[in-house]
This record gives sequence, C-alpha cells and structure tokens, in this order.
Amino acid sequence: MSRTPRRILYIVLFFLWLVVMLFPLFAVVLAAREQIQIGDNPGSHLRIFLVQEQEARGVGVEWARLSGSEGCAETRLTYLLWRGEGENTRFCSCFDAGGQSLGSHPGSCAVD
Repeated sequence: MSRTPRRILYIVLFFLWLVVMLFPLFAVVLAAREQIQIGDNPGSHLRIFLVQEQEARGVGVEWARLSGSEGCAETRLTYLLWRGEGENTRFCSCFDAGGQSLGSHPGSCAVD
C-alpha cells in the first residue's frame, strides 16, 4: 500500500475512533439538558431532544433549513423511539422580517 492511501485510511480511522469516543459525552449532555440545539435562528437549526412521554420514549431530531421561499423554513421532524411510535413529519413555517411566525402548513415549502 502506498503512502497516500495509507494516510487517508489512518485519518478516516482516527475520525471514526473520535466519533465512537465522543458518543458517551453526547449521551450524557443530552440526558442532562434534555435537548441539544445547534443554531438559534428559527429558520435554520438542528435540535436533538429526548421524548419522555407515557406512551413513547426515545429521541427526536428536528432539522430546519431555509427554503427557496422568501422568509420560509422547511422543518423535518424525525423520531427514533425504542418505546411507542412516532409519526415523522415535514412542514413549512414562514416568518416576517422581525422573526415573528406567520404560520405553518404541512408538507414542503413551495418554491416561488
């Protein structure tokens, strides 16, 4: 094996090892805070949260990203449950210039 592919393999293995080692830290932080959110813009963020209902237990993932429509964001909500069932969904939310919600509707955002 030549030098370059070997170095790439070592780098990939290092990042895989890093992900495995950071997973317990991620789980502890999630258990302590009950949610982890990356980005605070209502139109663009990733939020991972615990689902702790009587009928359902697990983790939910909410991913919002700006759509082609002006001032609108498409949000996907996915549930990874080990107890109960959750319905994955997608909806469109629109905001005014001040960040106030103008409402939402199910499905994806229409492209103008």
